[in-house]
Amino acid sequence: MGRIASSVLVSPAGELLGMLPGLALGCPYWPESADLVAEVHARFQARIVVLRLLETEPGLTSGGRVSYLAELGSSELNAELLPVPESLRDRVHQRDSKRMPWAELGGPARSLAWARSALEPTGQTSFKAVQQRTWNLSTLWRLQPAPTNATLWLKQVPHFMSHESRVLRWLNRAAPGAAPTLVAADDSGRSLLAHVPGDDLYGAPVATRHRILDQLHAIQCVAAEATADLLALGVPDRRGAKFAADAAHKLLAWSADYPGLDEILKHLDEQVALLEEARLPATLVHSDNHPGNARESANGVTLLDWGEAFVGSPVTDLLGLIGGLSSVEAAPLVEHWCSVWKTVAPRSKPELALEVAPFLAALHGAATYAHFLQQIEESEWPYHRNDVPRCLGDARELLRRRLLPFDRRVRG
Repeated sequence: MGRIASSVLVSPAGELLGMLPGLALGCPYWPESADLVAEVHARFQARIVVLRLLETEPGLTSGGRVSYLAELGSSELNAELLPVPESLRDRVHQRDSKRMPWAELGGPARSLAWARSALEPTGQTSFKAVQQRTWNLSTLWRLQPAPTNATLWLKQVPHFMSHESRVLRWLNRAAPGAAPTLVAADDSGRSLLAHVPGDDLYGAPVATRHRILDQLHAIQCVAAEATADLLALGVPDRRGAKFAADAAHKLLAWSADYPGLDEILKHLDEQVALLEEARLPATLVHSDNHPGNARESANGVTLLDWGEAFVGSPVTDLLGLIGGLSSVEAAPLVEHWCSVWKTVAPRSKPELALEVAPFLAALHGAATYAHFLQQIEESEWPYHRNDVPRCLGDARELLRRRLLPFDRRVRG
């Protein structure tokens, strides 16, 4: 199922102009903007920049009818604009302190101006720019600077992910080729990245996931010896008790009276203590390590999107990698992961970490999404609205089925 995308247009001065008719787009994912920008130009000869989400079809997390606010970037417009519904007019004019800088009027232009300035030393200040994606967690532009026409990517993330560029700079030195090359960055979450050749690995087969696992393991072996450096760079510290404290703080701040939350949190400290008993070394954790966040070419595997990275237990990343696989398919990956960590840390118990990991991952996911919801404006909540209860439901189900290792006395 695709999506029917409507664009509410404003002028560069902020004047509300009207609304374009809904356009049928094949891609269902709300953050995508390249398809909408291209279709508006093809149909109405207008150039637009998507600013932010205004409204989605109730009950959906992708697809359906969706409305965006867009800035009209050209005077040409071969369309009769529709009146804007009152509910959307209110959202257009609503101010919000949590609005992302790239979602503000003129925000995309400021980001492109920064990229132009960052490229001045190379002489590549003239470039073609295509808006690929924009939502509450990032905006992404494809840049093709003249005269080389070699692709660069302009990315901007929120303040709570601003350590991503520092992680990339560290990775470029410590594990060349394992992550995108950072060309430039500033303190506001903007970065310029070299293009990563190859194919995205969504739905990757087990053999490919083995290669992702090996690349990640190579990174984490180096990072395990550099945790002090990573923490000094501002990478969040989620080691041991700090993991539990962070998750509890974010969930209680989001909704302290959420049904069953107290019961779930009662088990958090004991499960973190068991994770510590597994004696896996703390290292750099990607935290969103599904195959779609990796690309592969003849040069090997490159891991993308480090904005949720932290210092903590590497077991989190294994769960992301085996997501969607049956237990039979996942078994060789799990066995390999346990084997390589036992080689690095002979006294470790990776199997114990794996027993605890699903519950802790569910709470970490719930806490992460809760934090997102607290940091973004309400009109963009549909991206994450169902994620907190979904993750807490997973944790509650593990409790109900008694799938946690409660009895430490049987542990060696």
